[in-house]
Amino acid sequence: MVIQRDAPIPVSGRAAAGAPVSIRVGGTVVTTQANAVAAWLIELPPMPAGGPWQVEVRSASEVVTVTDVWIGDVWLCAGQSNMDWKLRQCQATEILKARAAAHPSVRVLTVPKAGSDSPVEGLDAKWTVSTPETVDGFSAVATFFSQHLRALSSAAAGIPIGLVDASYGGTEIEAWMSPEFLSREFAGEGLQPSRFDFNPSAMFNAMIAPLLPMRARGALWYQGESNANRPGQYARLLEGLVRDWRHIFASPELPFLIVQLPNYAFPLERLTFTWVREDEAAVARKVPGVHLAVTIDGPDGHDLHPHEKEEIGRRLALLAARHCYGEGDVVASGPVYTGHEIDGDTARIHFDSAAGLKTTDGGPVAGFALEAEGGIYLYALGAIDGNTVVLDTRKAAGALCIRYAWEGDPRVNLVNGAGLPAAPFRTDNNPVSPVEIATLPPAHQVEIGDMLVTVDGDGSLRSLLLGATEFLRFGPPLARGGVYYYLFELFGAMPLFHTVKEGPRVISAENFSASARYVFENTGVRCTLFNKGSEHIFYRIALLNDVEGVELDKPGSVVVQREGRRLRFEGVDQLRRHDALGAVVEVEVLPAQSRAVFIRQA
Repeated sequence: MVIQRDAPIPVSGRAAAGAPVSIRVGGTVVTTQANAVAAWLIELPPMPAGGPWQVEVRSASEVVTVTDVWIGDVWLCAGQSNMDWKLRQCQATEILKARAAAHPSVRVLTVPKAGSDSPVEGLDAKWTVSTPETVDGFSAVATFFSQHLRALSSAAAGIPIGLVDASYGGTEIEAWMSPEFLSREFAGEGLQPSRFDFNPSAMFNAMIAPLLPMRARGALWYQGESNANRPGQYARLLEGLVRDWRHIFASPELPFLIVQLPNYAFPLERLTFTWVREDEAAVARKVPGVHLAVTIDGPDGHDLHPHEKEEIGRRLALLAARHCYGEGDVVASGPVYTGHEIDGDTARIHFDSAAGLKTTDGGPVAGFALEAEGGIYLYALGAIDGNTVVLDTRKAAGALCIRYAWEGDPRVNLVNGAGLPAAPFRTDNNPVSPVEIATLPPAHQVEIGDMLVTVDGDGSLRSLLLGATEFLRFGPPLARGGVYYYLFELFGAMPLFHTVKEGPRVISAENFSASARYVFENTGVRCTLFNKGSEHIFYRIALLNDVEGVELDKPGSVVVQREGRRLRFEGVDQLRRHDALGAVVEVEVLPAQSRAVFIRQA
């Protein structure tokens, strides 16, 4: 067991009404008596870090002795499935065992997952010592947090750490708030039940109330996915959770370290995590003692449970080291927008925590967008100038509105010298909308002799002209060429969001599962496709209905004709009729493999 150091130590229990109760810790003895409802509460004086201690609780009829009690720092680690995610799910076992052996004074209390419509008294759980045999069943974020905190802070290095894991997948934030607070602050607001039909306050009643009257050094909070469809309200709920827990844990300045939701491509009821991230950032700005770990730069934006839990735990530890343990030299935040100034056709963006500003790939700053005519947003590349970013604003219309990383899974590369990512931001106050970046990057055109090829902003071939003769069909997603996933074919072509013109004759595009690279050679265009995922994909080039297949002269080679002009496709599987697309040239790409298609005049 770990008890919070340097704070009053409340101990509670039950005995016969009026019965005397005493507690002995070392040479300190404190007495009281049970009240009329057979409950008692004793508050021991604060104690410094140390141990192990033995605690003896004595009444007229019973003596209870608790051994292996340590005084240190207790961190409450709460949220939904990403906080619950175990070490064995994201890290090699042998590495975990070695690290556990190096941190023997870390202890974990895993609160049993349950819900209740009324507060529960007492907890059927035991503290577990971190050992090579037990560590892989602990919360990954919480464990990595404790390990990195000890490395970052000399003040935390030598003291016992207690991690209280109170997490339950699929739960809404209101499930973790006390019924008294919700009835007072959110009456009649249509709060929603959580997964498995748990009512608001259900997790508080079954998983937080039994911990009371525990004291803690701080709270780690990793939640928000289940509230992504209710932005705006989430900000008030999150601020309310902070006030609620600071009250019930009798700690008015209890630090809250929040994991801002990571990059994730798919929406919940048409809204991505973008807007909940904004709510989380707003609470961190407004409420003292609330700090945000930005995780917008994860490598896999299609996984709701990112496996980079060590980096998330490390970023939380950076916040704790700086703000809770006084390590002023620790850089705990990436660049945070503070303002901008306009100079002609450029805007200069200013940041806090921007020393050593750079991009992770050495290229232009990606992730910015500007509002253009009609309220749409167009991508804009930025250039670093000292600790600022300069944007070309000629695409903007009217009052300048800038957004950065304002998508579910944005392409971002801006970090400070400590390698921490810039936080998402926007300068407008437009209403919440399911549309974030309304248009894709502009199409790119390359001329090869009589052939003019256009690659669209989603990485598909938009147009292929021989002289004045068009060969390709281009339309809405269900009627156009592009990359199709075997499992999701009914949804149409899946965009390759990040389209980049690498040079005058090279264009690349990618998303989380596929990439395409177009190289424009002297005699034609070569497209190399790579399948990064675990499912088959198809690359299809949709032809106009009156294009004729005139020749299949060798395996993998197709010649088509329109208006007397001919094109040859080499490296393809077949020319066939597709129900939605009409005539298509098709290539199947197996997982972790690549295929190359060459298109030239026949």
